[in-house]
Amino acid sequence: MKKGLLFFTILFLLINYNYSFSQRHPSELKFEPLKFEIPDVSRTELKNGIVLYLFEDNELPLIKGHALIRTGSIYEPSEKTGLASLTGTVMRTGGTISRTGDQIDEELEFIAGSVETSFEKESASATLSVLKKDIDYGLEIFADVLMNPVFSEDKIDLAKKQTIEQIRRRNDDPGSVLNREFDFLIYGKESPFARVSSEETINFITRDCLVNFHKKYFYPNNVIMGFAGDFDSEVLIKKIEKVFEGWEKKNIDFPVVPEVKSEFKGSVNYIFKDINQSNIAIGHLGLKRHNPDLFSVVIMNQILSFQRLFFRIRTEEGLAYSVGSSFFSPLYVGTFKAVMQTKLESTFNAVELLKKLVRDVRENPVTDEELSVAKDTYLNSFVFNFQSSSQILTQEMRLEYKGYPEDYLKNFRDNIAKITKEDVHRAAQKYLHPDNFTILIVGNEKGFDRPISEFGEVKTIQLEE
Repeated sequence: MKKGLLFFTILFLLINYNYSFSQRHPSELKFEPLKFEIPDVSRTELKNGIVLYLFEDNELPLIKGHALIRTGSIYEPSEKTGLASLTGTVMRTGGTISRTGDQIDEELEFIAGSVETSFEKESASATLSVLKKDIDYGLEIFADVLMNPVFSEDKIDLAKKQTIEQIRRRNDDPGSVLNREFDFLIYGKESPFARVSSEETINFITRDCLVNFHKKYFYPNNVIMGFAGDFDSEVLIKKIEKVFEGWEKKNIDFPVVPEVKSEFKGSVNYIFKDINQSNIAIGHLGLKRHNPDLFSVVIMNQILSFQRLFFRIRTEEGLAYSVGSSFFSPLYVGTFKAVMQTKLESTFNAVELLKKLVRDVRENPVTDEELSVAKDTYLNSFVFNFQSSSQILTQEMRLEYKGYPEDYLKNFRDNIAKITKEDVHRAAQKYLHPDNFTILIVGNEKGFDRPISEFGEVKTIQLEE
């Protein structure tokens, strides 16, 4: 009987505790500060120059490998635009000296593994995923693809046909049109940061072009490599040294990439698309990757994008299906861009409000609450960059690849936490230029609420088929 009474007494207290807790306003709730320590990743340099990162994780019998190669489409000749992308595709599909691409497919399928290669603007990458028991076999294929691709003609022809088909269809999606044409407006069509391939440039590319492009950049001293998973580091290093034995260093002469002129020339641009909504981008040149104001800009944009634009335009006014802003900061000059989608009949109103909100964050200091929410949100989401061993590994690799200091991640949260309202205001005034916005609208002007010519002289852009 006493045990029954004790049970119901405890149950009564718990119910009352939970009830009283649930009645408290969220602002009254107090929580311990989020504690998260970034796991250590080991770094070593092999005799042939490969920078090697290793992160042991014995939770699952899997091993994932990553390689970053210092190259990219910014180094391809303009008359051969698309060369880097084709190289990345056919490196893998075209086979190696010892096995065809189809044989690689079969062998990897048999062990439930994968090896992939690709190129971006400022890098190339290769990935490996295998079970622990198949690491020797997987490493052999991984190294073979990196060092000995043969670029078979039949796979080149197939990749070119697929690329040309994508070119023919790339005006179908208004969002893709918006992003591509906005880059044209900011950088110029011939800039390596904006140019896109055409049937002409793809057809101009031969097998020798791919062979020579690979031969120019794929050397061990131009590679950062990493492995995460269930392994013993000392044993794995020996395996890696063995499969890459004979891959020799070479000094690489990188082509000169044209400087981006820091000019802010406002314009209003329109592309006709017979759709029932408008896709909108406004912005201008941004900042480089190693800008000392980067942390202030990050918090400033956090406030602008998530607390101002999203709340006012989407939630409060209901003018946009999606809206947000971003600062893209590559090694060279990036962009500031705010984008949104809205119904045709609210196009002018939405653009006008978007410009007003950007101007307001530039001209008026943010509030204490906005700053606090922005920093808390950003810092609390920081942990999600480290959800897996592979994420942890590639974070470290990319930071070195991009030239950040060794202590960048460890000091990241402190650098964000110390940002002040004055820092945010200064960054907004320095890096936002609403009077010189490039405005691009993709949609059908017949449905617009007001003529967009009220923003300025309109340039109508004809899409190339």
